Amino acid sequence: MSFQKRKTSYRKGVTSTTLDEYPVPKENEILARISNPRGGNVFEVELPDGQKVLAILPTKFNKLIWMKRGDYVIVTKSEGQFTTSSGKQNGVESMIQHILLKDQVNHIKKEGLWPKEWTQSAAAEEETEKAVKKEEEQSDDSDSSDSSFSLEGNPNRRRFYVESDDSE
Repeated sequence: MSFQKRKTSYRKGVTSTTLDEYPVPKENEILARISNPRGGNVFEVELPDGQKVLAILPTKFNKLIWMKRGDYVIVTKSEGQFTTSSGKQNGVESMIQHILLKDQVNHIKKEGLWPKEWTQSAAAEEETEKAVKKEEEQSDDSDSSDSSFSLEGNPNRRRFYVESDDSE
């Protein structure tokens, strides 16, 4: 009985610290962006310099907080490799310490700790997203008579923007 109580308060504490605190990267910590989930609490993260490394998600976040491609985290790099839950050492070089939400990302930007590489790439991504949305709206206007509602796409799938040449 006491185990269940400890477990729920532990999970409640992890959830509240993730949602309420505003962490900033410390001495050995680096900001990273989730580029690809690998499964088994292993994620491929992209560092600000463009390097991609594998990071492991601690079990305290298991089934509490979900991450998708493009989310930001704070990771600690190690000199060795971490052992995964299956007992293998498959190149996992860093551990996720904090999962950053929108408010926390804005706080880090206000502190001036946000990498310059990502501010430039974020502006380019926003421009392409706006172009894709405009194109979707134009195509939706022509198809609006057939459908009364639109289904949302899977946010974990990448959206590709294809330019077509009309001159061919």
